[in-house]
Amino acid sequence: HCPQMQRWFHVEDEKTVLFGIQFKNRSLVTLFALVQLVVACVSFAQHVYSVAIFNLPVLIQRNALQLWPLSLA
Repeated sequence: HCPQMQRWFHVEDEKTVLFGIQFKNRSLVTLFALVQLVVACVSFAQHVYSVAIFNLPVLIQRNALQLWPLSLA
């Protein structure tokens, strides 16, 4: 363990201390899970948008099949 790091960051069973501020681990996990959910939803929305507007995955797949010499298609 690094003693200098423990001054500003320390994780225990029930709480995490960051720059002297205590956070409940349950709250941190909830926050990180919500952030991850938002990122996944935005990513999925971007995919739906690109399929609906540009049909990019099909174009990319067609180009990949044309460029790949060992294609089975």
